[in-house]
Amino acid sequence: MNKKEILNLSLQQLEIEFNKLKTINSSECIDCDDCIRCKNCVKCDTCDDCTECSACLESVFLNKCTNCRVCYGCENCTLCDDCSACFYCYNLEKKKYCILNIQFTEEEYKEKIKEMGLL
Repeated sequence: MNKKEILNLSLQQLEIEFNKLKTINSSECIDCDDCIRCKNCVKCDTCDDCTECSACLESVFLNKCTNCRVCYGCENCTLCDDCSACFYCYNLEKKKYCILNIQFTEEEYKEKIKEMGLL
């Protein structure tokens, strides 16, 4: 983008362009910082490959999560901290292979996720 193009942008367009500067290969993200390959996220920071997340921090491969921190491979989780492979969980800390806050073995978890057509 050059000076002439910038001068012709509205405030809303400037905000959109600014958001693009703060993310890498991300699309439709709003107020995200240092996010890579994220899509449709809002107010996330230092996330990678996340989709439709809000206010998540330092997380990877999240889908539809909110306020999760340092999580990996979780889906539809809220307020989880340092969790991985969790599905529809709320307010968990340092957990792995949980569905609806119930702990499963890795094998049980993978079987249930596959049964639901998600793996």
